Amino acid sequence: MQLRKILTCLSRVRIGKDGGALDYLENLSTRMFPSKALLIMVSPLTNRDWSLFPRLKMQGYQVVLISPNPINFTSQYMAINNSDKEFHLALRAAAYERQLLIRNILRLEIPVIDWKVDQPLSPLVRHTLCRPLLSRRGW
Repeated sequence: MQLRKILTCLSRVRIGKDGGALDYLENLSTRMFPSKALLIMVSPLTNRDWSLFPRLKMQGYQVVLISPNPINFTSQYMAINNSDKEFHLALRAAAYERQLLIRNILRLEIPVIDWKVDQPLSPLVRHTLCRPLLSRRGW
């Protein structure tokens, strides 16, 4: 039932100003959410976002990152008519940078959903959020 509530809330999320929510969370007070609260972050993941994750983890929050993959999106929709070698090299470099950021977040034991936006989000969230529960029960 909790997963359904989370998915319902996520389906109502609207795009805000660039960085607005993350800027707001930089000033997050530990009194805003209870200890060990689950925070679901939605971000395409930029270098600017990185500093927030260790801080949230140190404050005792459980964090899950849902990251719409802009590299995948761009490569699908722009590369169709683009045979430019520099374009493809730039995509590869951006993908590598993204993988490094994801790896650093995973090292903090923060689950990351690398969401290819042409795929449904619900099964990915379900798999990520239910996996720890199932492993604790020994299934």
